[in-house]
Amino acid sequence: MLNYFGQSLRIGIARNSMSLVRTSSWTKPAVTVLAELRFATEENDTPEKLTKLLRQLLANTASAHHPVTVVIADDLTRLWQVTPPPGTTQMTDLQAATALRFQILFGEALADWTITADWNARTPFLAAALPCALLAVLEQQADEHQFSIVEIAPQFILAWNRWHIALQAGAWFALTHDQVFTLGITDGESLCAVRSVLLPPEVDRIWLQAHLERVALLLDVPMPTHLQLCGALIDNWSEHDINSGVPCRRVDSTKSSMPMLTIAAALAQAGVWN
Repeated sequence: MLNYFGQSLRIGIARNSMSLVRTSSWTKPAVTVLAELRFATEENDTPEKLTKLLRQLLANTASAHHPVTVVIADDLTRLWQVTPPPGTTQMTDLQAATALRFQILFGEALADWTITADWNARTPFLAAALPCALLAVLEQQADEHQFSIVEIAPQFILAWNRWHIALQAGAWFALTHDQVFTLGITDGESLCAVRSVLLPPEVDRIWLQAHLERVALLLDVPMPTHLQLCGALIDNWSEHDINSGVPCRRVDSTKSSMPMLTIAAALAQAGVWN
């Protein structure tokens, strides 16, 4: 069957959920949730279990010949900033510096991860690592179900690419999703670091202010004048309370035209332009 022009599929993969949504640039509704799964974390901890879950997600869905974007939750990936060595001219030097920084920050086996980056020999650049086992399963499922993967990316990367042009001077960028808080620290013009943490059960503005101060101190950067967020804004992070620390402002307010989505479906929608 031929695809409608402007339609594509998006798969969201988190530690305990998956979703499949169809997006359309020209027809209504703009977003259609085709399938969702919720499961215990231990049901997704081997390639065999992951394959079973993806087959269940894609069952009875006409995914063949569709372009597919895969969005991976930030806590399943690794994101970090790399400073190129002075005088670097070779790609191998950039790759070595990136791998070394990965091992310093995360202490994990490089063989288990596939690293991509915005390679740049002159300025610091962002790098991301995705689990090799997950990528292999996705490629196998693409062959089995005959769809074409056009992009695989962490949720934060897609959200940053979509919204960073809307950031105001002095702002930091943040993404909240399913109790994961990913912070994009800027130097006024560009991204200089990324930090992800799990939100505590009783998260409030006191925690947020302390977290921002701690990150600024560790990175030796000025505090942000305000925080611009996308995703699920915490109820008590009111942007109107000027006495509660760094103010929070939604950056994705144009998404008001989008339907209310579950946590799993919202992951798949990361970075969609509206």
